[in-house]
Amino acid sequence: MLTTLRLYNYKAFADTGNIKIRPITLLFGKNNSGKSSILKALSFLKEGLSKGKDSHLSLTPGEGISMGRTLLDLFHKRLLIELGFYVEFSDNLSYEVRMLGHQGEVSPYKAVLKEGGAVIGEESSPTEFAGLFPLRLEESLSDRVNFQVYHIGPLRESAPSILTASSITNRRYVGYKGEYTYGILLNSFLKVTSLFTQVSEWFERNMDGLRLDIEAEGASGANYVLNIIKDGVSINIADAGLGIAQVLPVIVQSYIENKDTIITIEQPVLHLHPAAHAPVAVRLAESSLSEGARYVVETHSKNFLLAIRLETLIPETKLTKEDVSIYYIDGETLPSEVREIEIRENGSLSYWPTGIFGEDAELMDQIIDNR
Repeated sequence: MLTTLRLYNYKAFADTGNIKIRPITLLFGKNNSGKSSILKALSFLKEGLSKGKDSHLSLTPGEGISMGRTLLDLFHKRLLIELGFYVEFSDNLSYEVRMLGHQGEVSPYKAVLKEGGAVIGEESSPTEFAGLFPLRLEESLSDRVNFQVYHIGPLRESAPSILTASSITNRRYVGYKGEYTYGILLNSFLKVTSLFTQVSEWFERNMDGLRLDIEAEGASGANYVLNIIKDGVSINIADAGLGIAQVLPVIVQSYIENKDTIITIEQPVLHLHPAAHAPVAVRLAESSLSEGARYVVETHSKNFLLAIRLETLIPETKLTKEDVSIYYIDGETLPSEVREIEIRENGSLSYWPTGIFGEDAELMDQIIDNR
């Protein structure tokens, strides 16, 4: 399994330093600092390394994911200086590949494979690569890139008023916009598997008693309606608040067994009341331990971060500070910098940037000053 990512001269970054991919990895910072670029780099790497001789460099490495218009957009400041990707795996293996312009095209030109720090394979001929994959190192590398990367984008689709039988699916990925969420739920409901019940019970516990239910519409059995029920009143999910449709794909994905999977999520608590942010964070922490996924999440939510910190202090949760990575992406000036924030034994943090999540105190000071 991939455990470390490092990017050189990539988009907003000159060098990210080592980013540890743990069960929970959190990225936060201001808009346009480069958080999403880091998430997308994982999909780009997976696509470029996963198919052996059929590997290729794709600017759309997953459904809905766009890395840019041309490969030049991957380079820091769009300058054709050396672009590099470095990864480590859980079995003490590391792989580094560098890209540069070659005969008018951008392509990999150098790769080094190491085990325990010792070089066990190298490639320096651009013609010997398929995507980011060095063909002569296939035997040593191919088994290490058998993980999946599922990316959930920043805006999920609105909930449909009608679910059709044709939408039923047993996919293990809700989709970039959560577009397969409702077919996955309908499949679970009709086959009476645990997924639908687990998701419904989570909502009932954490969303003010809301419960999910599906009912057939008409006698044909071809159409269904997903309802939310509260205090005995049933409402079509399409008529519910926008936050429900935004968080539902995240929760559904978390209950799917995701062993050997990295799930990257942009803004998981978008359009949710702040009181609901912590339960979502707790659910992802639980999923990382029970379903085997690793979550790399970018968020602007203070409560999400606080909830993860709290989880590491509660012995019953089994989430430890070693299971969590936190990074602040400082994009005030280019290149953006990545700064690791460690959780100490008492739950305090090793570093905290000034001016982040301090708006409530600052606004209160202004109210007092102007009263």
